[in-house]
Amino acid sequence: MEPLKTKKKVLKTALTRLRDKVASAIKDAESIALRLFESKTSDLFNDFKLLFDSIFVTCKPEELDDFIREKETIDDSIDELRLNVNRKMNKTDPEHSISSVSSCNASILSDVKLPTLSVPTFNGKIENWIMFKDMFVASVIENKSISNSMKLQYLKASCRDEALRVIQSISISDANFDIAWKLLEDRYSNKRELLNAIIKKLLSQPNISESSSI
Repeated sequence: MEPLKTKKKVLKTALTRLRDKVASAIKDAESIALRLFESKTSDLFNDFKLLFDSIFVTCKPEELDDFIREKETIDDSIDELRLNVNRKMNKTDPEHSISSVSSCNASILSDVKLPTLSVPTFNGKIENWIMFKDMFVASVIENKSISNSMKLQYLKASCRDEALRVIQSISISDANFDIAWKLLEDRYSNKRELLNAIIKKLLSQPNISESSSI
């Protein structure tokens, strides 16, 4: 875990330096410099995403919420940086503005309406994981008619509360479904924690009163 924290520190320093550089240079920056800023911003976003995917898998359960909030803050900072660069690029390069609109339209078109399936929900209670997993595998994962990106959309729609926080930062794509599913597997398929949760649930049930003797 320490190497991941060290890499996170390095990336956060790189993000701060890029943000400062963009702030000081963007007013008079030419198109080629703006495209370089845009490229570096995208690279940092991808680096942070891969880093936090690894952190989410290896961190302690009690650390997960803090890391998720940290990633959300970083994502907001990168989005703001990207927005500032794109605004300047749209002013200096009209063709970039057209390209951005086309990319946006392509993204909207790719967000197709999902076919109706009977999908279970899971809120992160470990004692419910096995039932959810079996139902999701049967209704979604083994369904050959839908793509992995659709499966990831179903998965995100099925998760609630803590379970959703584990995968909410993962963008929708075919490649990312296996990553999201593995994150949930690694988090909730802990046999010891699962057994303890089931025993705790059984012990918390009220005692069944014995039938009155005749």
